[in-house]
Amino acid sequence: ANFTGRQLPVRRQAWPEIMAQAIFKNIQVMGNCLGQTEDLQNALCDYSAGALTVTIDSVFSGQQVGAFFARTYNAPDRLGKVVYQYEEEPSPSSLRSN
Repeated sequence: ANFTGRQLPVRRQAWPEIMAQAIFKNIQVMGNCLGQTEDLQNALCDYSAGALTVTIDSVFSGQQVGAFFARTYNAPDRLGKVVYQYEEEPSPSSLRSN
């Protein structure tokens, strides 16, 4: 295993220079593209408008953290998203005793 990698934010304009150096120095490059801010805004608008469907495999909460991770990463029959639903925290005013 190679643990000498670095995570670098890359501007789209800098990509040609990075690739030229990678080829010249025989560097292996692994990465992903998460898109632009506008892409996220458009996706959130689409979701709010009901234009996207999300398949939910299962929902976990409370003490089911282990089951949530097992289903998320180890279930070969999983179909859709596995959700961990956080429980609501009590508001500060509800914690005050009168």
